[in-house]
Amino acid sequence: MLSLNDPRVQAAFEAAAERTVKVVDVAGEPRPILTPYPSPQDWRDVWIHRLTLDRLDGGESRSPVSLLAGDSFQGGVFHGNRARLKSIKELGAAAIWLSLAIGNRQSNPSSFDDSRGRNFLQPEPRSAPAPETADDELRNLVDEAHAQGLYVIFDAVLNPPGGVFGYSGSGLNGFAIPAREGMVHLAPNALIHAHQYVIARYDVDGLHVAPLESVGRGFTRTFGNAIREYALSIGKKNFFTFGEVDEGEDRLARFIGRNTSDDRDMPGVDAALDVPLASLLPRVARGVAPPTSVIDVYRRRKAVERHLLSSHGEAGRCFVAYLDDQHRVQDGTTDAEDPQAVLAVALLFGLQGIPCLGHGAKIGEHGRGGLDSSLPLYRAIQSLSEVRDAEPALRYGRLYFRPISGDGVHFGASTFAPGVLAFSRILHNREILIVANTSTTARFTGHVLLDLSLHAEGDVLRILNAPFAPGSGVPPGPVRTRDGLTIQEVEGGLGTGPANTIEVDLAPIEVQILG
Repeated sequence: MLSLNDPRVQAAFEAAAERTVKVVDVAGEPRPILTPYPSPQDWRDVWIHRLTLDRLDGGESRSPVSLLAGDSFQGGVFHGNRARLKSIKELGAAAIWLSLAIGNRQSNPSSFDDSRGRNFLQPEPRSAPAPETADDELRNLVDEAHAQGLYVIFDAVLNPPGGVFGYSGSGLNGFAIPAREGMVHLAPNALIHAHQYVIARYDVDGLHVAPLESVGRGFTRTFGNAIREYALSIGKKNFFTFGEVDEGEDRLARFIGRNTSDDRDMPGVDAALDVPLASLLPRVARGVAPPTSVIDVYRRRKAVERHLLSSHGEAGRCFVAYLDDQHRVQDGTTDAEDPQAVLAVALLFGLQGIPCLGHGAKIGEHGRGGLDSSLPLYRAIQSLSEVRDAEPALRYGRLYFRPISGDGVHFGASTFAPGVLAFSRILHNREILIVANTSTTARFTGHVLLDLSLHAEGDVLRILNAPFAPGSGVPPGPVRTRDGLTIQEVEGGLGTGPANTIEVDLAPIEVQILG
């Protein structure tokens, strides 16, 4: 087993310290990449595809892979998943979050458990044709992802580990430290050094650190800052770390960003998974939770984080907003359910945060786990990704929820389920309006408020996303500046105008992005 004193470890650090150009073969085409691979300027420009290595066979000659396989070993391999990179990039993703890549607990040969890392220095040996090739296989996967324009994120599951370590002679006070109840605590220096080696050897661009709370705030701060400093030293100027925190805005606020609601220290990580939104968004898309429940998440967030953020638009960099296996829109696979998946993804791409889609979110995958670019759902998500790429307001903008009206006079938030959710993203003088009808049976023909200063009477907004379902894609009416209204403001209070409004017409389960 590789140890921290192994000459190969030192060689990896030395290689990473030298900026070089590497030529990678992509389907017979040589493509040069810089190594170490440079970071994105802003991770809000990126949306992430979570790729669970073992759950997807990448076209290998194996039995069909179940997305609901639990912790059973499915036989996914590194080189098989390289075949998926092209379709992931063409879908619009700019990063992959590669789970289950590092050595996994093997107390049960059929088990595959991403929460029990057993070897922080070497790849999962079962994901290569032979264990001795796993190291090169994983680096080749990362290099090819970079050559296709995809950043790569690994998991860093710091606690609890699998309890089967062999890092004797590390020179860092040992690696495994006995603890209560059969758990294993890890020497902090060794954990930091091991993950710095992972960055050096595999050229990864970010780490998902889990779970933050059980590791402890002091070590989280030390680990996050040490990882960032090492990444900076090799030219990765915006290495990304995000963590996992139990649900609740107050708990999230203790960890997000490089500032925190806890005055005692700083957490060191950049962002947190948006657990409150992930658990709610599919329910809203299915029409079983009211739109006001989404509004309540952000109202609470704004109150909790009022001292943490420099502007209303900055919250997006502090959250990874995701849909994945455990937060599905639908469990079925029929075409009739696809509009709800499109609606959920459109909301995810429109709301603040760095979007993340896992394979369980139904992003156009067939039963063997392969992306199918011929599926309508794949093309719809591709279109939504193009809209997000083209509109800076959807990535950096301030977020405002908009009252709606059925009669054009009385405006307020939709408090019933299914309902209509409307919100704007504003950046400088550009407003993008997103309106979603979550009813599966009823059209919504009504009115939505717009910013008063950014539009004039008669302005026309167009639909930026491609229509998906039959009967969708009806353009909105022109902007009207009106008075004498009854407006229940989302943030509280009553208004009468003047106000800018537009009339919209949405089919059941339709979302329109207007600009």
